[in-house]
Amino acid sequence: MKLFPIFMKLAGRRVLVVGAGPVAESKIGGLLAAGAAVTVVAPSATDAVREWASANTLEWHSREFRPDDLDGAALAIAAVPASAAKAVFEESRRRGVLCNSVDDPGNCDFYYPAVVDRGDLQIAISTAGHSPALAQRLRKELEQRFGPEYAAWIRQLGEARREMFASEMDPGARRERLHEIAAGTPPNAGVVPSSGMVYLIGAGPGDPELLTLKALRILGHSDVVLHDDLLTPEILELIPSTARVESVGKRHNDRQVTQQEINQRMCAYAHSGKTVIRLKGGDGAIFGRAGEEIDALRAAGISFSIVPGVTAASGAAAAAGVSLTDRRLGSALVFLTAQRCKGNPPPNWKALAELGGAAAIYMPGGHEAHLAEELMAGGLDRQTACIVVSRATRPDERVIRTTVGKLADLPKLPAPALLLIGVLGAVETDPGTSIKLIKSKTKFI
Repeated sequence: MKLFPIFMKLAGRRVLVVGAGPVAESKIGGLLAAGAAVTVVAPSATDAVREWASANTLEWHSREFRPDDLDGAALAIAAVPASAAKAVFEESRRRGVLCNSVDDPGNCDFYYPAVVDRGDLQIAISTAGHSPALAQRLRKELEQRFGPEYAAWIRQLGEARREMFASEMDPGARRERLHEIAAGTPPNAGVVPSSGMVYLIGAGPGDPELLTLKALRILGHSDVVLHDDLLTPEILELIPSTARVESVGKRHNDRQVTQQEINQRMCAYAHSGKTVIRLKGGDGAIFGRAGEEIDALRAAGISFSIVPGVTAASGAAAAAGVSLTDRRLGSALVFLTAQRCKGNPPPNWKALAELGGAAAIYMPGGHEAHLAEELMAGGLDRQTACIVVSRATRPDERVIRTTVGKLADLPKLPAPALLLIGVLGAVETDPGTSIKLIKSKTKFI
């Protein structure tokens, strides 16, 4: 059967998804990215779907499918067992709503294609359900042919086209000029890479709903995922079942996975033509050794793309109900880490104190006593208020308000943890004196 290929605008339009398991979750991510108003019907749901519903990102009805669920729907997705999907498909047909039954080609009005996504340039591949594996293979080949640079170039072509249509240019000359521009190639597109692609993705502080839509979309196309040990199970569940998943966290099996080994695995998988995801908590470009991995990828001639994530400091501040900056107290925000590479000198705490502002200290676990000594030696009063946040944005998060002088007395907290100093609201029990405590005797807050 011949299929009619179209690209549909779903922004603001109602889409019904029947089912709320891991498969449905992956479909929902793409629909939300397209701006659809998603309604989910299922007796139970994954944690990510529940959190989307709690945040009003979508509407979830915890029950079985009813025919009137299709009222006003532009599309329907049935991500349920075949018998239930058939009922959804048949009712959709009666109502004139296009329906896709996942992994059931016989009960589909349309199929999900494999997509090469380069911004506004999208290339969709379909085999009419005969061989999704072939579609995925072709997608990978096209991703190598049309690199990330096409995303910016397609916008430039659009701007040129709009400028020409706004001018009094002869239509024939305009058409010829537009074809001439499109016959070129974007910058850095002269060489087609012979290897796969690596995406350095930040997964956020833990809450799967803080994973960006771009990260979720790319994750759905992964062949190999190399992930940190501290990612939540809810985020790991978003990885396609077809992908090879390897934990390269420093706690994995109580064995040290060296950075060199991680670099070697990334490059080896990419050289074999795989789409590789290096998945890290928070934002991998902030104390996540991303620089070393970027150097290794460049040295190996492998294409890569960085997808930022919500950094741990933002997650910790949200968990504590505070702002990282406040113009009434200072104009600086400094990120530091308690974990230092061997041979690196400690921060200049005195200079930091004179700068003023707030500080977020990553990975303070096990170093609290030493940090307190260095902070006070740098001029910070021992009564300066601070916040320690453990496992921010996760169900078992802990927020402890204390002072610099009492950091050494804290109980051992589970990782990941973060120390905030100089944020307004660090002392909730005495709001009248909190600013005084934070400012202490120096400008370092």
